[in-house]
Amino acid sequence: NKSADNIKKLIYLIALGMGAHVLLNMAYDFTIYGIDLFNHTSHYDIWLQDEAMPTAVATNYMIITGCVYYLLLKEKNKKLKFGILGVYLVMMIYNITVGRRTPILMLGITLAVGVVFDFFIFGGNKKVLKKMLIALGLVILVVFVIWNFDIFGIKTKLYWMPFLAKFREYGLDTGRFDIMINGIKMMPHYLWGGQNISGVMDIQIHDLWLDTYDYAGIIPFVLMLVFTVYEIVSFVKLLFNKKISSDFKILLIGVYAACLVQAMLEP
Repeated sequence: NKSADNIKKLIYLIALGMGAHVLLNMAYDFTIYGIDLFNHTSHYDIWLQDEAMPTAVATNYMIITGCVYYLLLKEKNKKLKFGILGVYLVMMIYNITVGRRTPILMLGITLAVGVVFDFFIFGGNKKVLKKMLIALGLVILVVFVIWNFDIFGIKTKLYWMPFLAKFREYGLDTGRFDIMINGIKMMPHYLWGGQNISGVMDIQIHDLWLDTYDYAGIIPFVLMLVFTVYEIVSFVKLLFNKKISSDFKILLIGVYAACLVQAMLEP
C-alpha cells in the first residue's frame, strides 16, 4: 500500500544518505593517500577532518546492509535495485580497505535472517531458494579456484591488504563476546555507572545495553531493557499483521536485524 511504499522510500533515502557519507570519506581518503589508500588501516571522516572511529564507520553501513536481501530478491524497480546495490558494492570495496569486519558479519546475518523468514516462515518459493544456493555454490567455487591457483595474480596482489591480514589473524572473532562476559561479571560491583567497568577493563564493552549500564548505572539500564522488550513485542505484532505484505516485512526484518547487530557490536 501507499504507506508501506513511503516508508520504503524513506529507508532507501536514509540508506543512500549514509552511503554518501562513506563515499565522501573514501574520496577524502584518496586525497590523503592516493591509490595507496588500500594499504592503510587509518581512515578519515570528511566532516570531522580527523581519523574515523570504527563504530562510526560501521554505523554508516547499517541501514543499506539491511536492505540488501530485499533489493536482491524483492525490489521490482530495476533502477533502484541496481543503483543502490551499486553504491553498496563500492562501499564494501572501501570497507575491505578500511579492514572493518562488522559490516561483513552484518551482511551475513541479515542475508541468513532474510532466507529464514522468506522461505521458511512466510512460505516463499523453494525453487528460488534452490537457485540461490546453486548460484552461491558456483560463486564460492570460482572464488576458491581463482584464489587457490592465484589466477591473474589476484592472491599475490591482495594477500597483504589490511583486511585480509586481520581476517587471517582473527577471523570474525572480534573479542566482543569475551569483553561482554567480563563486563557482565563486573556489573554487581558498579551499580551506578561512571564508566568504572570500561575503566577497569581499559576498553569499551561495545554493547548498547551494557554500555548504558557502564555509563549511567542500573536504573537507565533497566529502563533500556523495558523499552527493548516493548519494542521487540511491537515488532513481532507487526510481523503477524496480515494487512502488511510479506515482502515489505522482509525489508523491515533486514533493517531491524542490521540495527540489532550494530547495537550489540558497534553502538
